[in-house]
Amino acid sequence: MKGVIHEWDDKEAIAILRTCRAAMSSASKLLLIERILPERIDPDDAFTRAKFIHDINMFVNPYGRERTEAEFRNLLDKAGLRLTRIVSIPCPQAVMEIEAI
Repeated sequence: MKGVIHEWDDKEAIAILRTCRAAMSSASKLLLIERILPERIDPDDAFTRAKFIHDINMFVNPYGRERTEAEFRNLLDKAGLRLTRIVSIPCPQAVMEIEAI
């Protein structure tokens, strides 16, 4: 799924991930393409600041949010999934591929 989970608050995001988990076999992998926020803002890094500005935009409209790696791990855990790896995708949107089983 690309850009789906960031559009929802935690409760709805967990429900979506649980539905995916229910449809998965033991050999399935779930791939999420999302931005991952750093744990801290680097005020000297315009790229990092832009991610947080997008997070503020998501919170205001449509009540979604960008998340840190720890927050994605928590969501996946609550949905019965386990984060297995994160891969940076070189593109202008600075998204990451999040793999879960």
